[in-house]
Amino acid sequence: MIDSHCHLDACEPPDGELVDRARDSGVTRIATVGTDGPSIERALGAADAHEEVVAIVGRHPHETAGFDAAALEEIERAAADPCARAIGETGLDYY
Repeated sequence: MIDSHCHLDACEPPDGELVDRARDSGVTRIATVGTDGPSIERALGAADAHEEVVAIVGRHPHETAGFDAAALEEIERAAADPCARAIGETGLDYY
């Protein structure tokens, strides 16, 4: 079982506990999404710390106020991290 889109940063327990619980439930891969600077760092950190986790980096369309060249650079830098596997939450599936 693969969780193809989750937000570990939106959950109370630490990432390690969440990953353990998912593994115990049969989830073998987790893609966690970072949608701003802090959550991108957390997603990359979770992916670095847990073999089952990969990071998706981007900006949620509801969080785009003030999006500028520095924000784009942050996403590009994060996307170059080997733990990042996709750029997402970019609004392509939103109206």
